[in-house]
Amino acid sequence: DASVFAGRQQRAYYFNYVKALLRQIVDFIFESSEIQREPQDDDFFANVDLKKTSIDDFMAQAALYAIVRGGHYIAVDMPQNLAANQAEEQANGIRPYWYHIDRHDMLNWELDEYGAPLWVLFRDFPVPEPDPYKSIKRSKKCFFKLWERHQWKQFSAIMGSSGVIDRITIEAEGPNIIGRVPIAAIYGDFDCEWNGKSWLIDIAHIAKALMNTSSLRDNYMYETAIEQLVLPGCTPEEAKTFLRGERYVITCNAEGNLPFVVSPSGKAAEILEKQEKDLRDVIHMLLSQRISNASASADGASGISK
Repeated sequence: DASVFAGRQQRAYYFNYVKALLRQIVDFIFESSEIQREPQDDDFFANVDLKKTSIDDFMAQAALYAIVRGGHYIAVDMPQNLAANQAEEQANGIRPYWYHIDRHDMLNWELDEYGAPLWVLFRDFPVPEPDPYKSIKRSKKCFFKLWERHQWKQFSAIMGSSGVIDRITIEAEGPNIIGRVPIAAIYGDFDCEWNGKSWLIDIAHIAKALMNTSSLRDNYMYETAIEQLVLPGCTPEEAKTFLRGERYVITCNAEGNLPFVVSPSGKAAEILEKQEKDLRDVIHMLLSQRISNASASADGASGISK
């Protein structure tokens, strides 16, 4: 009934079992294996995003995003260049850097016949203004970036009360001197160009079933784990008078019997516990199949290297 369901909701807790498994897969690749890249650029590899993030840590994060959401995007950009020459750039630490674009922030794109982007539109998150009053005003805006092969534009949009955009303002724009859109897509499972499938499409449903089964077992333990006193020949009203504060009491009309205690069998809890284990095994099986299918195509890979 409603009260039981409300109690289950209040006590509900889900251990993110799938998250631990996926992190284990990514950690194995990026921590347990020796990764080699050419050409070597140690200074860049140690700080790919100008936030002191190494290339291995950056790509591990991107891999996890791609596995979970199906697709992820990495952009290459460069700080505003006010240097007169390359020597000044190096002296001032002006160089290209990478940053993540979440799949949910990638709004639209168009590809050429070879799968390279003609233009890309994504939600942008510019650096906040140092002036707090300007920051308050900016927080009411949505920022976007349009990257084309020969130019880029950053613009803001203000939403009206009806949910419709009232005004679009170009905040900044400039030429794209490299002649192509500097964004790369990576995939969990490749579906088509610039679009992938999450590893969790099937697993998500099993994880929900696992949470529900765990909640059912919790509710069974909550309702029945305490031994229940049986009072023959006693009405519920009389039981409340005799045993104040005792909740778990059963009364019956039998005569001539002494009070006794009923203990739950625990059978239902055992069944639910086995079902939880079966669901976890299915998640293991699905992830193992994905890893096997992905690694079977790796040229020259065998055994643990897969």
